[in-house]
Amino acid sequence: MGYAPDPWQWAPWQFASDGGRFNGRWDDQNAQFRTLYTSDSLLGCFLELLAPQRPNDTAFLELNEIQDDAALVDTYPDPERGAIGLSWLSGRMFARGRQRGSYAEITTSQGVGYLVDAGVLASLGVSPSEVDVALLKNANRRSVTRTIARHLFDLRDTSSLQPAVDGIAFRSRMGDDIRLWAVFERSDALVSEHITPGPAEAVTEGVPELVNAFLLLGLHWKDAAD
Repeated sequence: MGYAPDPWQWAPWQFASDGGRFNGRWDDQNAQFRTLYTSDSLLGCFLELLAPQRPNDTAFLELNEIQDDAALVDTYPDPERGAIGLSWLSGRMFARGRQRGSYAEITTSQGVGYLVDAGVLASLGVSPSEVDVALLKNANRRSVTRTIARHLFDLRDTSSLQPAVDGIAFRSRMGDDIRLWAVFERSDALVSEHITPGPAEAVTEGVPELVNAFLLLGLHWKDAAD
């Protein structure tokens, strides 16, 4: 998933809105390299991208408890729950391709064990007893996962001194059946050298995997007339 004209290109740095960092799980805590996210299925791409848009019942109830003495809700109505504007489609594209490289299987028992043994998260005050797969899938612990990404990016093979891994292999928070990869940027090329791009297509409302993702996430299209 990406934007026209080439969804495989690295995201421009001007969109790194989190203190100069991108806000993906395995982006760089030091904001010095970019990360390309891929999946073994188009459904996985849509689920990952749209998961933050799911209806938030807690937030909805909290909004309903607010006393609106100035009747501002008439002028500024609450967003429609689970509604996605059609503008979301604008410029979005998807593509298939071939991927190669060596990836750290970070959510395996061996991967978790390595993080503990290497003390990767000690600088953040994370105790060894806290390091588990749940921590690695916690969307609210970006400093943790981005610190891990930085550590793995810097890791070198002891004999060749070449990068030990080209990125991270992991499982989606939306289901362990969805395999995902984070590919690290290591050159000035517009597209990662680990990707052989295939043809790209525009994302439309009728893409079956998008329809399925909307169903699984409880989303719907906001009326185009609004």
